[in-house]
Amino acid sequence: TASPPADPAPILAQAAPELAAELHRLLDTEWPELRDTLAVNETKMFAAKLQRLNQRWPCPPLEGFAQALARHADNYSVVDMEKHLFEFPALVERLKPGAST
Repeated sequence: TASPPADPAPILAQAAPELAAELHRLLDTEWPELRDTLAVNETKMFAAKLQRLNQRWPCPPLEGFAQALARHADNYSVVDMEKHLFEFPALVERLKPGAST
């Protein structure tokens, strides 16, 4: 019998402390202006930063978030971009080492 798929919670709870620190730094420094201005080019750059962080510290939830944010910015879908940007603080909180899901 095949074993059931692994619970994704351990992945979330085991995000590298360095990754969590970088995400918190972005949340404190770059995210507020993006949230307030919804600038498309800056959002593309923010998504690219998140993708680079994911390459350094692989984290599937971050990868999915960064890809979706980049797609919304590339499509100039401001409503979806705004909704997605507003989910960033919750993502950072979920990825915090020791966070429970």
